[in-house]
Amino acid sequence: MPTRGKMFTPERATEMLPLLRIILRDALQLNHSIERQRDQIAGIDRMAERIDHPSYRDEVHDIRVTLADEEAKLEQCLLELTELGVTPHLPLNGIIDFPAIVNRQPACLCWSLGEDSVDYWHAPGQAPELRRPLPRKTLGTEKCL
Repeated sequence: MPTRGKMFTPERATEMLPLLRIILRDALQLNHSIERQRDQIAGIDRMAERIDHPSYRDEVHDIRVTLADEEAKLEQCLLELTELGVTPHLPLNGIIDFPAIVNRQPACLCWSLGEDSVDYWHAPGQAPELRRPLPRKTLGTEKCL
């Protein structure tokens, strides 16, 4: 169910984590596989003049087909996340932002794969390395921060 345009509370964001973990793990696996395949193709392309054998061409073709399929699946994962109203950090690093209000200002609740709950935030456009803990007085409430 799309939640585009809604603001998240830490509690609501945390409730979504089981689903987000599944999607994000799939996306990270696909992303890693895509990077490996791109490296393989680049290496083979550099050797293309020396390797002009049908079996190598077939292998490169198979890699390119698999790569295109996995790129489409990764795009689908990213679309699912967007439709849920969240934003994955790109390049894909296992961190997701949830639109929110913190201290009466637009903000991003920030969660990283492996964390049990959504306990951090940062200003829109800021790198996740600059995230900080949510203000204590707002934790445990259902209101926007």
